[in-house]
Amino acid sequence: MRAHRKKSAPPEQAAVPEDVASVPTPEVAPEETAEYWREHCLRAMAEVQNLKRRASQEIEERTLLRLEGLLSELLRVDDYFTAALDHVPAAVRATEGAAAFLAGIGAIRQALESVLLSHGAVFLAPGAETPFDPAEHEAVEVVEREDLEGERLELLSRGCRFGRRILRPARVRLLKPAPSV
Repeated sequence: MRAHRKKSAPPEQAAVPEDVASVPTPEVAPEETAEYWREHCLRAMAEVQNLKRRASQEIEERTLLRLEGLLSELLRVDDYFTAALDHVPAAVRATEGAAAFLAGIGAIRQALESVLLSHGAVFLAPGAETPFDPAEHEAVEVVEREDLEGERLELLSRGCRFGRRILRPARVRLLKPAPSV
C-alpha cells in the first residue's frame, strides 16, 4: 500500500533583515569576470607547461650524466684491453694457440668499442698534422726537434667526446721545431 503524501506549500522566503538588505552588492560586468578567469586559467596552463618542460629537461640531464659516467667507465675498460693487446710479450705471441686467443681478445675489444660508438661516444685520435686544440687535446709533453718545420702531434692515448662534452681529452706529445739560433 502506498503512503499518501501531502503536497507541501512552497517555503516562504525568509525575511532579510533590513541592515543586510541595505548593503550594496558590487556590480561586476559578466565579461570582466570571464576575462579575469580566462587569463587566470591561461596563466595556470602556462605554469603547468613550464613545469613539464623543466621536469623533462632535468630528467634528460640526469640521464645524460648517468650515461656519461657509464661511458667513462667503459672507456677505462677499453684502455685496459688496448694496453693488454699492445704489450703482449713476443714469447707469448710465439706460443701455440696465442694467435687465436689474441684474436678473441681483440674481438671483445672491438665489440666494446662498437657499444661505445653506438651510444654516442666519439673517439678523439688526432693525426700528426692536426693542429693542437686545448679543448680536445692534453699536451703531456712538449719536445723541440731540429728536424721539424712546423708543430706536429704524437698521439699517446685517444680521447673521447660525448655530445658537446669532452669525457677525456686525447693525450698527445706536442713536437715543435727547435728555435733557430
